[in-house]
Amino acid sequence: MNERYYDKLVSAAREKGMTISAAADEAAMAFLDGKPAGQGKHKWSGGDRQAAFWDSEFLKDLPADVWRQETLGLALTRYFGQDRLAFPEIVAQVATIAPDVLVWAARHSGLVMRQDSPRWLEISGLDTTQHDALAELKRVFHIFREAHQVRQEEVERLRKPLSELAPLDLLVYASLFAFEHQIPDLVYGRSQPEVPDAQEAWDAIDDILAWKLSNCDEPPRLSWRPVGLSQASAMES
Repeated sequence: MNERYYDKLVSAAREKGMTISAAADEAAMAFLDGKPAGQGKHKWSGGDRQAAFWDSEFLKDLPADVWRQETLGLALTRYFGQDRLAFPEIVAQVATIAPDVLVWAARHSGLVMRQDSPRWLEISGLDTTQHDALAELKRVFHIFREAHQVRQEEVERLRKPLSELAPLDLLVYASLFAFEHQIPDLVYGRSQPEVPDAQEAWDAIDDILAWKLSNCDEPPRLSWRPVGLSQASAMES
């Protein structure tokens, strides 16, 4: 396996008279395109490409304008999207010379929803006193984290009354709700401004059922008898 694949790409491009900007762009494009792929026992995995790319010598001396190319920004986004490999020196380097690139990559990587990731810890541990953009990024991520926590707690509170229901019981209640509200509204074209639209309600029902099934110790066994009993009980209550 050629661990210096990307350095060799850059060297070959430079020998052809290409600028460092164009050569780095070519190497980053190869990385984003999944090259090298390899064959047989020498097949490269995504982790192999990540390790080889971020360990490349050519990255260590890139100026800010080269880092601001789209391909380099996308490559950094891909780095932030994984947790297995760590190259904190690259993060520190980009933060120093092109903090705007670091901010862009972090925002597009989904890190805001993965703030326990080692990649976010690399960013949050940076000295932000010299870069307002990084300080703002940390502030925004903190706001999102608190807001997400509040919503998670609200979801858990709303799920609690449903936690002891069997999946079939929940399915019956969902069916009754749909026949009472969703289907008539759909058939007769009724709409209520303060009520979620039909698609939102169907999505919510689907999410609730998926949550219940994912927390089952074993798959429910379908039988018409418990369905009938559950439905009769629900209609009497």
